[in-house]
Amino acid sequence: DRPETSHAEGLILPAKTADERSGRILVIFIDDLHLYALDSIKTRKVLETLRDEVIKPNDWIAIVSTGYSSIATNLTLDPDHVRFNAALRKVMGSAMSPSQVIAAPTTSQGPVGLQFDAHVAFQTAYSLLEQLGKIPGRRKAFFYVSNGYDFNPFESSRLKAEMDRWSSVPGQDAPPNAFETKGQQFSDADLARELGELTRAANRANTVFYPIDPRGLVGGPAIDANVSAAEWWRHVDTGINSLRVLAGETNGRAIVNTNGFGEAFRRIYADLSDYYVIGYYSSNRDASHRTRQVQITVSRPDLRLEYQTRYSIRPGR
Repeated sequence: DRPETSHAEGLILPAKTADERSGRILVIFIDDLHLYALDSIKTRKVLETLRDEVIKPNDWIAIVSTGYSSIATNLTLDPDHVRFNAALRKVMGSAMSPSQVIAAPTTSQGPVGLQFDAHVAFQTAYSLLEQLGKIPGRRKAFFYVSNGYDFNPFESSRLKAEMDRWSSVPGQDAPPNAFETKGQQFSDADLARELGELTRAANRANTVFYPIDPRGLVGGPAIDANVSAAEWWRHVDTGINSLRVLAGETNGRAIVNTNGFGEAFRRIYADLSDYYVIGYYSSNRDASHRTRQVQITVSRPDLRLEYQTRYSIRPGR
């Protein structure tokens, strides 16, 4: 069955068409707010490989960006990749560089603009997942193109820059505990909470995340980054791990820290091509039990099952 048309804001669902076969639902989510501008060409190349290895003529495609690329393609068939190629030409990363992060004023929430950009990305993805949840009985994949997230990057370098700014003002003393109060002790917990909300929404929508870091194998910091190697690698690891969480919690695959994009996409294509969609009604009517476990058993011992092992009821339901 074709999904019904929705007039809700966000992802516009396709109208019912009698003479077209059902295909997979593929969302290409380009988080250009968390892609460096210098990696824009590399990102386009990776998306070209995704197009050639994964997308087929009967797939329904939506392409959405979070920032300056200004891409918003509604869910539609694109057998000749016309819409995809047009969107591809617009991809432009706009993430804050390490030097911009260090130079930005620091608040209790970290560098100004950093968490805001992350919230924009998460909210955009969350809205798309709510729309995907309205489409039943279809294989749905969410290709999440991003460098990942770190709410407390380059902490030591930011502290040093902050101290230098105060010391450069004659006769001006820093307020008491100016630097200690700006420590982000709970930044990792905040990030985990955001990722948890996103993956729970994906599981409710029966959607699998396939995060992609288009940088491939990540090298050391740029010469003008003004950060230590230790800080740089902590930042890289935190971002990559955030993408791994998205994949791991939705039974997907994270394509990170690798240049083998073609092979990775072929494996994803195999995942998306052979599958069963199983529906059921829960016998547990207690809405206070938000997290539900799912277990599937088969009689053949030689089979390896891959499926979502749990889901969470939406708050307020």
